[in-house]
Amino acid sequence: MAGVDGDAEAAAHPTAHLPSLEFLVMPGIMKANPVSEMEIAVKYTVFEYMYRDGSNYKTCENLLLKGSLDEGILSDLRACFDVDDRFIPDYVGVMPLQFRLCRFGGPTEYDHPLHEFTGSHEASPEEVEKLELWGTVEELVAAMKREAPRWR
Repeated sequence: MAGVDGDAEAAAHPTAHLPSLEFLVMPGIMKANPVSEMEIAVKYTVFEYMYRDGSNYKTCENLLLKGSLDEGILSDLRACFDVDDRFIPDYVGVMPLQFRLCRFGGPTEYDHPLHEFTGSHEASPEEVEKLELWGTVEELVAAMKREAPRWR
């Protein structure tokens, strides 16, 4: 049944509902310009962060953000961080991770609120499906800029 298989493929593809835009021809221009699916599809970014306590125990998490984190935006974001790309997630509405380590005996004198930005990358389709959307890249950067003086 070709129709059933086609429907499954269409449901799995994020731009399946869009008409095919293999070539975009502008009025008055004879040349056809290829348009990629990536230009049509929404882009998502994974923001990676980590909590490391004073004893070097670690736990990590990823945030799914709508939009792209290009070099300019990444530079703005890094300017918000404290030494070693540190920030306090509670202040910007990001889940703090230090409590994950409490299951190994509760809070200790080695616990603190600082978390580390460890990187970012364009989200894969699997990550977009799996991770809960936090918000946009712009919203995260605005929150970091607003709250940065509190952790520096």
